[in-house]
Amino acid sequence: MNFITFFFIFFLIWWMVFHMALTVGIKTDDIIIPGNASSAPDKPHLGIKAAISTIIALLLTILLFVVVHYDLIDFSGITSGK
Repeated sequence: MNFITFFFIFFLIWWMVFHMALTVGIKTDDIIIPGNASSAPDKPHLGIKAAISTIIALLLTILLFVVVHYDLIDFSGITSGK
């Protein structure tokens, strides 16, 4: 797995984890400001969620790299069509 593949896999995993994390701990504001949606979060904590998503995505990408690099799971049947 070269660096570009590693980066794209990391980005895809990060994007999925980040979107899952967006829904965690959301509380809507009691006072609705005109022009805002009633479902708009009061304090979304995007920085914390992005940091946590980065750590989780990095760990999952490293785990996938180890599995592929050391052939812990045989993927040859998937690519050969058997």
